[in-house]
Amino acid sequence: SAIVGWDVLLQRFQQKDPFLGRREFWQSGIAMIHDHPWVGFGLGTWTTAYQGYAVFDDQAFVNAAHSDWLQWAGEGGTPFALLMLIVVARALQLGIRMPWGLGVTFVFLHSLVDFPLQKLSIFLWLIVILAAMEMTPSRKLSQTQ
Repeated sequence: SAIVGWDVLLQRFQQKDPFLGRREFWQSGIAMIHDHPWVGFGLGTWTTAYQGYAVFDDQAFVNAAHSDWLQWAGEGGTPFALLMLIVVARALQLGIRMPWGLGVTFVFLHSLVDFPLQKLSIFLWLIVILAAMEMTPSRKLSQTQ
């Protein structure tokens, strides 16, 4: 909001259909997963593969599925999405023990309807926080008792 302005965010909340545009990306993503459920199209190929599954064309470049989960399953197949689900389960488990790290789980939840983890800086911070949670000594002490 600070970068693009509050008016853009306000307009987004005033739309009658908050999923306008995203729904179509998601329909295309589901079709992609349906066609290649086990291996996907290959990591990093969303923008190329999407063109063959687009349900509408607004003359704009589509850079992501607007759902990291759909994109992971479309690019890496359902096994890759399941692998990411294991990471989320571990993040939630650690977050319950260390509430300062619960934000990691919320980023993964946010990625159901957006693509924050496509941004390298957010992805790297998420990994750093997950690693810090794994290495926190208080967690190891509680396991030995």
